[in-house]
Amino acid sequence: MATDLKSVFTFLKVSEVPETIELGLVENLRSAYDTISKTASVTTTATNLDDQLKQLAQMFLLMDDATNLEHLKLCVTTRSVAIACAELFGKYADMVAAERRNARRAAQPSTTQPSTTQFSATQPSAVTRKSESLSHIICEILVKQNKPAVIEFIQNFLLFPLAQTASTHSNNDK
Repeated sequence: MATDLKSVFTFLKVSEVPETIELGLVENLRSAYDTISKTASVTTTATNLDDQLKQLAQMFLLMDDATNLEHLKLCVTTRSVAIACAELFGKYADMVAAERRNARRAAQPSTTQPSTTQFSATQPSAVTRKSESLSHIICEILVKQNKPAVIEFIQNFLLFPLAQTASTHSNNDK
């Protein structure tokens, strides 16, 4: 009978909102780990943290790969449940950011190698540029500093309607 093992993040319902983490499940993991470590210290002289974490993962039907064991270790070895949740949230945020970076890299078209043809300053350019008018542009702006000066710059310069700019330039050209 095959059982579906869950990741620690899935088990604890870790998401981009820290409040979704199941505190009761973190407490259950910590309690079970305490029991395992106390039992191991009575029965053996040398306790292996990795073996205890694997045993804990097996008890809760969790994946026992290196990443999930690291997440379990955060749950059970930090000083408090709140610190454990904060650490897990940080790891989750790092993982999501890395996945998004990789997705963006994968979505970008592969770059073509530049032409190796050499043009001298005396030679007329063989490349002609043709401009094309765009009627619609989609732009995403990530604001890292939410200061009034930055917001004003974005509103008054970056988001300044192009039609007004174009009409101003055509009026000035006359």
